[in-house]
Amino acid sequence: MRVPALAVIGGLVVFGKIMLADGAVAATTDFPPELLVDGKPLEPYCMNQFLLGASLQMVDMRDCDMKDIEPSQEAGFNKDDEYGYEYGYKGDDWSPSKSFIYYQYLGMYDGLPVVMVKGTGGANGQMVVLMTLQREGDKLKMVEEFAGGDRCSGGIVDPRIEEGKLKFDRLMTPYDFLIVSENNIHEIDAYDDLEASFVSCFGKASYENGLFKEIKLTAKGKHLNTYTEEVTYQNCFNRIYKEYLHQGVQALNHEGLKAFTQTFNKLCIEQKN
Repeated sequence: MRVPALAVIGGLVVFGKIMLADGAVAATTDFPPELLVDGKPLEPYCMNQFLLGASLQMVDMRDCDMKDIEPSQEAGFNKDDEYGYEYGYKGDDWSPSKSFIYYQYLGMYDGLPVVMVKGTGGANGQMVVLMTLQREGDKLKMVEEFAGGDRCSGGIVDPRIEEGKLKFDRLMTPYDFLIVSENNIHEIDAYDDLEASFVSCFGKASYENGLFKEIKLTAKGKHLNTYTEEVTYQNCFNRIYKEYLHQGVQALNHEGLKAFTQTFNKLCIEQKN
């Protein structure tokens, strides 16, 4: 990320950011023109639409449809260098600030700004999407979605641009093993047949320019003994996973992941049926 200029706007000077009275941090110049409206960073709630299926439509940068929400503080940067705020729904006393929306500009890739958006939408999820955006007048649209999900089910970790390459890690559930390896040949179902929930982190996959590089096997302890009764093939999947760990395997490249899922298909599905 390029280093923004110093500025003072009614607060304390920090490197590229300004401390506000309530401890939030206001943006200065660390955004490209594509993400500015009247010289200010785009209203964070506009980005929320990309978490709600706006990939096929334009987002109006001057109309973020905020009539039902009330931010609990002024937009600013959090400790993770993400710009946004917590908010509640008007007339909803039980959750005045349980929802949030933040976005982070990572730099330019293929001539387009790369942005990661995080938000709850007021539900239990913690959704995230990593994408490039294109501006047309005061409209903003997604050009390419590199990854997205909810915590263990596709959550994004450490997105960055290094030497012109877009790199990030993506958390994976057991079901993701089949999807990423393109080896769900028996078309088994997520959740019912193989665990796919946001609490089941079984791997952390590394990507470069949107292409899979390898997956680190991260599940330990209780994760290897859960959902074994409720989910059809989970117990068998866990046995294979444990055997890999027992053999000292800590990561799998594309060929290794394919071999893992082929073993799963053969031992857990074909021979069982």
